[in-house]
Amino acid sequence: MLSRRSSLVFALAESDEELPKPETAGKQPKGADQPPAATPTKDQPPQPLDFSVELADGAGAVARLPISRFRAVPLPLVARFTKLRDESGFYGKATEPVLQDFELPLASFVAAAPRFDPSSLRVIRLVFDRSPKGVVILEDVALVPDSQARTR
Repeated sequence: MLSRRSSLVFALAESDEELPKPETAGKQPKGADQPPAATPTKDQPPQPLDFSVELADGAGAVARLPISRFRAVPLPLVARFTKLRDESGFYGKATEPVLQDFELPLASFVAAAPRFDPSSLRVIRLVFDRSPKGVVILEDVALVPDSQARTR
């Protein structure tokens, strides 16, 4: 049984894959009226992806916290194998997503929204509302009773 001592755990990494093209058959893509996101420059390093984790219980109470409250989503690892300017013909992509374990104690969600009851958890949502764009890889999602969190 879930309680405030339980945790939501998963493995997650940011990917450098391109976002899928929106369906444009007869309709304007969502967010098309917004200005494009700024692209990082040499002077401005890329920022870690951030999004919200939203939990809802059986009574409809919702608790939402940013993933950055628990830990930063690591940027994809960039690897160079040679001194060549473009080694993609030899080795493919120069980045590798590295999955990291995340443990989100349900007590943190109760503290953020006291009406939220973890014992009647019904919905887990990842709400991509904090970064302008990004792609994630998500694996091994689990609810762990009484904070017996796993290690990878």
